[in-house]
Amino acid sequence: MIGGKLMNKSKADRSVKRNLVRWLIAMLCFLLLLPDAVETRSACADILTDMPADGGLAVDQAFLKEAQIYVRENEIEKARESLKRYAEKKPDSPHPEIILSQLLAGAGRGAEAGEVIESLAAENPDRMDVRLFFARNAIAQSRWYDGWTHLQMAAAAKKSERWSEEYKSQLDDDRMRLLAAYHEDRGQLEKADAIYESLARKPDVSADALTAFGRVRFRLDDKVMARKAFDRAFELDPTREVPALSMALLYDLEKKSNEAERQFRSAINHPNQKGAERAKIGFARWLLWNNRPADILDVLAGPFESAEANGERLVLQAMAKRMNGDFSGAIEILSPIHQQNPTQLTVGNEMALAMIESKDERLRSRALQIAQLMVRNNPNRTDCWATLGWVQFRLGDITSAKDSFSRAVSGGGISRDTAWHLSQLQSQLGNQEQAEQLLESAKVSKGPFFSEALIKD
Repeated sequence: MIGGKLMNKSKADRSVKRNLVRWLIAMLCFLLLLPDAVETRSACADILTDMPADGGLAVDQAFLKEAQIYVRENEIEKARESLKRYAEKKPDSPHPEIILSQLLAGAGRGAEAGEVIESLAAENPDRMDVRLFFARNAIAQSRWYDGWTHLQMAAAAKKSERWSEEYKSQLDDDRMRLLAAYHEDRGQLEKADAIYESLARKPDVSADALTAFGRVRFRLDDKVMARKAFDRAFELDPTREVPALSMALLYDLEKKSNEAERQFRSAINHPNQKGAERAKIGFARWLLWNNRPADILDVLAGPFESAEANGERLVLQAMAKRMNGDFSGAIEILSPIHQQNPTQLTVGNEMALAMIESKDERLRSRALQIAQLMVRNNPNRTDCWATLGWVQFRLGDITSAKDSFSRAVSGGGISRDTAWHLSQLQSQLGNQEQAEQLLESAKVSKGPFFSEALIKD
């Protein structure tokens, strides 16, 4: 329950509006970091994985691509008009400004995305889809009071007269699922289960609701019902993750590695080829976290049918090769990808880290250029600063490396590789005690450790 006296509506609205931009930018940054993070999924991150892949916005891809192109070309008004035309053709859709804000954020223009949302909230404070959008963001950021407030406002919000009854019902279900997610992420599993079960019993139950129901049942140790729910969800929507993959990820959260791997191996042999490919990507990420590069290369052998999945397959293969110390192999895979999209963050960092280990001075110089570009394009990303710091260190520029590493650690936690890189820097500076502490931290921490190959050498 929310303690204290409730604010009156006008005061609450003013408080909410003041914080909308901060909430939105924080959430959008969170979402943008996910594809480049290599980590197991936490319970908090899983809360909204049953939302559509476009951030909860079911939008026709042709219109979305057209608007994306306009945003890329800085034709924001044309992007806005494109999305407005879509909304006119399909009234049962999110507010076009919500979609525009996410496209701007996806293009790295978080400040403008925040301005769009702030303006939208001021002009349409009582629209249900707007309130649900903010509720989803707040819950994903574990901002409980904010999420609860927006959910209550969504319950009393207006529904557009242009929306069909089916779409209105869908939004009502979305609100209930968000309420269940609110309870789930706070550990109130019985409350969440009661809501999810009521949704699962509806004749027009969605695959999203079934997935959420299965997840909570798993956490309540009802594994049989969980699997049944995942099976039903996949029957309704074969584009989502295959049931065994859902089970594998949840077993991993329980730190039951053997059972997780058994489920992963079942998932990658699913008869649905695209589903099996997605499972292979999930399994490869899990193997990367557990420092098993040889198994990654085995799982990801051969091209994928899906172009998107195949692109990620190649990047993961390159990462596995770098983890194995095969730097030239990593460069060979990444070079054509980097040439097509030189600003892509993960590929750029991987290219720089592989090239700097080459004996070819041209490649080492190129590593510095790429690392500097990554920092210029992503000045707030500590991993980019860590990459630049290591490249500078390997080139003998200790002064610049110190400055870059200081920026890399400014965000708090660091990766195992950054800890090892810092240990090398401290050793070079004569700070042996600090170097040994950092080295021990790198060795005992969990997660991928690419520097193992360098230590062996």
